[in-house]
Amino acid sequence: MNTYQPAPKPLLTIMGPTASGKTQLSLVLAEQFQGEIISADSRQVYFGMNIGTDKIVSRGKIASSPLEPIEYNSMPHYLIDTITPNQPYSAADFVNDATKVIAKIHENNHLPIVIGGTGFYIRALTEKKNFASVPPDFVFREWANKQPVENLANDLLQKDPILAERIDLKNPRRVIRALEIANYASSLRGRPQASRSNLPSSASAGAIHEFPLHETALPPTPDFNILKIAIHRQPENLRDLITQRVDKQLELGLVEEIRTLIKQYGEQAPGLQAIAYRELFPFLRGEESLEAGRQKVINANWQYSRRQLTWLKKEPNIVWIENEEEAIELVKSW
Repeated sequence: MNTYQPAPKPLLTIMGPTASGKTQLSLVLAEQFQGEIISADSRQVYFGMNIGTDKIVSRGKIASSPLEPIEYNSMPHYLIDTITPNQPYSAADFVNDATKVIAKIHENNHLPIVIGGTGFYIRALTEKKNFASVPPDFVFREWANKQPVENLANDLLQKDPILAERIDLKNPRRVIRALEIANYASSLRGRPQASRSNLPSSASAGAIHEFPLHETALPPTPDFNILKIAIHRQPENLRDLITQRVDKQLELGLVEEIRTLIKQYGEQAPGLQAIAYRELFPFLRGEESLEAGRQKVINANWQYSRRQLTWLKKEPNIVWIENEEEAIELVKSW
């Protein structure tokens, strides 16, 4: 006897490099297709970080729960301003929060639209595999602990640029653990792991400490009917868009925003390690000019956008679009 299996519910994701126009596209599609928007941005979750994260809307207080939306043009937006910058927020946290929000949106018979540049968040949400039990690889660790951290960091940037963006690349233990996760994720996607012919055949587990990364505790997610859209932009156009955005952020008061946040939470707060914040710390300490800080923010955003593109080119089942009209037709046919 056949058991009835309901069809997977729809989930639309919008990705693309920083400053490529994801927010505007999400608004157009939400209006056209009765959508509600979920931020997959590892920085917009932080209350008070508004200008440097380009929030389209912010609230005057922290959300009472991830299920509490904030509206912009009558469209609900979720996972914005849910925690303070002194709190860590991981991919596992995002998956837990986003899964609950998606269920709520489906109950409303609306379309959940997940938008953001944090590719690892979207992959964690949409991958059918569960990353919850990435085991420590003691053979790899014994080999990696003998390598220069710069070499390991470069390897991580090639394999998983978005994950590399979220950790301290000068911390060998964090880099090694991140490489373990990147290797494991690669094997799940059917790609062969890097050759280990030069690694020792055994290692002492007791000699190497555990240093879990938050992304190892990802919960399983439901099956969805997923459409992944990515916005294509020419590199020279993207560089101009980034420069314009940074100048607008400074004009809107980014420096004062950072100064206020540092007074409240300190320079070491997890949220303040984000691009557009940490690059201006030396200026606020009186160590360099504002122009030097501005150039650092532009360069950091540009480098990040290139890593995002590297990530997206490896992401399975992405459909690239050039404009809003293409996106609308794509969703209609989906």
